[in-house]
Amino acid sequence: MSTVTSKAIPGLSAILPNSGIVSDERVANPDVSMNRFDSVCHICGSADLETVDKYQSFQRVASDCTAWPAGGKLGVCFNCRCVQAVTDEKWRHEATRIYQRYTIWHQSGGAEQGVFDQSSGQATARSRRVLERLLRDFPLAPRGRLLDIGCGNGSLLKVAGEILPDWGLAGTECNDKHRLEIEALPGVERLYTVPLEDVPGQFDLITLSHVFEHLIAPLGVLDTVAHMLRPEGLLVIQVPNYTENPFELLVADHCSHFCPATLAAIVEKAGYSVRTIATDWVPREITLIAHPGHGVSTGRPLSNARTVLARLDAELDWLNSVRTAAREISQRPLGIFGTSIAGTWLYGEVRDRVSFFVDEDPRRAGKTHLGVPIVLPCHAPAGGSIFVALPDPLATTVSERLRRQFAPALRILTAPAHPG
Repeated sequence: MSTVTSKAIPGLSAILPNSGIVSDERVANPDVSMNRFDSVCHICGSADLETVDKYQSFQRVASDCTAWPAGGKLGVCFNCRCVQAVTDEKWRHEATRIYQRYTIWHQSGGAEQGVFDQSSGQATARSRRVLERLLRDFPLAPRGRLLDIGCGNGSLLKVAGEILPDWGLAGTECNDKHRLEIEALPGVERLYTVPLEDVPGQFDLITLSHVFEHLIAPLGVLDTVAHMLRPEGLLVIQVPNYTENPFELLVADHCSHFCPATLAAIVEKAGYSVRTIATDWVPREITLIAHPGHGVSTGRPLSNARTVLARLDAELDWLNSVRTAAREISQRPLGIFGTSIAGTWLYGEVRDRVSFFVDEDPRRAGKTHLGVPIVLPCHAPAGGSIFVALPDPLATTVSERLRRQFAPALRILTAPAHPG
């Protein structure tokens, strides 16, 4: 997962001024426990930011899949409707600590997270899935320039060098930790660690893959990017979809949590024309394609703020039911399916009960995660239980596949049904 914060882009980290749009949705849902803090939305600048109390009871997870303690404040902006962390001094301190010790995809030795075919369990690198779909729907010129903002260890640039062999490639990061391996990739011109506005030249394609949710001032970044894109250039944003993956709400260093409507609204507000906003390119993620200049709106309506708050409250109730179900499992040995966000969070909630992790990625098997062994499903201890902490319909698909392959040797347990 790439790691860019607005601190890596001087001049853009300050909270943006209010848009001037005042919300009239000030009546809170009486069934939701909320507070108003002396804070403003880091996206639109509105002071109409409400938080949900129960969030602070959950253990959290850092975006590099390490356990993180409970805390933080989560709420909804009544103006732009974006679900978000309160990016106060405490949050910024925590985010800084996370990024200082960040190890990208440590479970697989730095290899990019895979997107799994749910019938076979076979994985394809996420960057390859996105870029190949982009080329199918938006044929690119034989030559051009690509900039990957927050390029991590260069996973997307590596794939781009293979499928766009005549393009010039560049990346940005907040440090030069991976400079040698990135600049050794075919087609890569340079890794930039300067402020974004100081990156020279213009680009035909700019990507922000799992970066946008980390930005404290996303509208400012979008404004800078608009000046870096050529007139017909494309912007690609890839973010988690919290409405399909509520575990994402527990990522301590994600300051924004998007659904398709809120992501499209922010990008359009920044002066872009959204060409595509899809949830089927990568499961449980949103892919947005846009180019500079206003166009026809996507027409996706923003939900009533009280509706968003009620949905957020229901998601937290479901997450509570997941940890309760895991705590009540008596059969041992107990394993957790997956070593990414969901599995890491659940381990933090029930750690004394967990004997192993199960992961279908062979690059992770044989290693340890949080000091616990990772095994392939076929190597899970006979007679043990595997808890599949995923939302439906993915939980059903995965558990049925595991039961077909390994029952009755293993007991496959699933989380309670997801309300959405």
